[in-house]
Amino acid sequence: MPPKIRDVLQQLKDAGWQQVGQTGSRQFKHPVYPGRVTVAGRPSDDVAPGTVNSILKQAGLKRSSPCATPSSSSKRVTTTPRTCRICRGAWRPARRLRRWKG
Repeated sequence: MPPKIRDVLQQLKDAGWQQVGQTGSRQFKHPVYPGRVTVAGRPSDDVAPGTVNSILKQAGLKRSSPCATPSSSSKRVTTTPRTCRICRGAWRPARRLRRWKG
């Protein structure tokens, strides 16, 4: 299930980004960081994984930052890590690049 634009907007607002205008796409500006981050679409629309990566990269956020994973000192044992809707893809193993020996 791909993440929703509503989740990306909430993550930006939680990180301190403020919405500065809306005549079409939403633009966010941070009081400390330079530049703007633009998010297009309706809140109920799905976002492509590449678009989520691009938005979070522009905002200086990490894909796994909003996850509520238990800390190492926690006594709770889980078989799978807990993730939010935005970070589900972060737990897939990275694809190895083929290296040619020559």
